[in-house]
Amino acid sequence: MYLATKFDVENNVIKDDVANIETNAEIVECALGLPSYGDEFPEYYPNDSEYEALKSRWGKFTLADLKGFVIKCAMQTEEQRMLFCEAFILFLGKTFFCPTTNSFLSPERHFPLVVDLKNPMQYNWSLQIFTWIKDAIKDFQKKGVKHLSACMFVVVVIYFQRLKWGRLDRCQFAEPWIIDWSLKNLEQRATTALKKIRKMMDDKPQNKMRRKKGQKENSKKKNSDKK
Repeated sequence: MYLATKFDVENNVIKDDVANIETNAEIVECALGLPSYGDEFPEYYPNDSEYEALKSRWGKFTLADLKGFVIKCAMQTEEQRMLFCEAFILFLGKTFFCPTTNSFLSPERHFPLVVDLKNPMQYNWSLQIFTWIKDAIKDFQKKGVKHLSACMFVVVVIYFQRLKWGRLDRCQFAEPWIIDWSLKNLEQRATTALKKIRKMMDDKPQNKMRRKKGQKENSKKKNSDKK
């Protein structure tokens, strides 16, 4: 939530007291290793026969159903392997690329990811993920929507990558950067970053003045209570 409040969606920059970090689809590619070039994903058309088939096949699947299917799916035939690919990409879409609060898949958001599986890497994945991030943050900032239906994990990785290495073009770690960031590493870095941010906020002159004023008021109140 902190980074969502600091994200300037008009200029594609994360701005806080530690660093200003430019973000775009190419940076998302560096973080995730997914292409930032290629075709845009096809639009969702409810009455299209391919989307109708996807809805019939996956429309009633919960996240738990998808997970179970991916784990147990047979892989002997080409048809079974294609079904596995569909289920796996839909699972990633629902849990990681574009998580939603609904128990079921979102036809508008998730089905276009698998409408054409002949060559999934022909699509501009990083641009789509970045667009979802910006849309979710806009809703958060302007409409007060609390759930961010986007891959905020990549924003966290980009932010901490900048803190760790300085300028992103000077990173010494191979792409994709996500490999360098386990949950444990992110938690440790977050704790360190929050301490720095709090210290910087405390050291600001206006905050020092507020603390002194508060201390004086508390001292007066204690003296008054003693009398």
